[in-house]
Amino acid sequence: ETRFWVKKKWADFNCTTNCMKVSCIKSGKWKGDITDMPDYELEAYCGTNFGIFDPEATIHLSALIDNLGHSGINGP
Repeated sequence: ETRFWVKKKWADFNCTTNCMKVSCIKSGKWKGDITDMPDYELEAYCGTNFGIFDPEATIHLSALIDNLGHSGINGP
């Protein structure tokens, strides 16, 4: 079974809006990737706009961008 959400509600320190979700790839090629993504905007910009329609692949790409310290929405 593939389960993406590690924690369904997540927020930055002292923020009252729990807008983030923590996701993890549980199986397959990118097993173990953990990120506070996917972000809906980033999913559109770096997922379907690039022709990537696999949820695991877009979560992996989100994690990669985040772990490298870049913003997938705002650019470098």
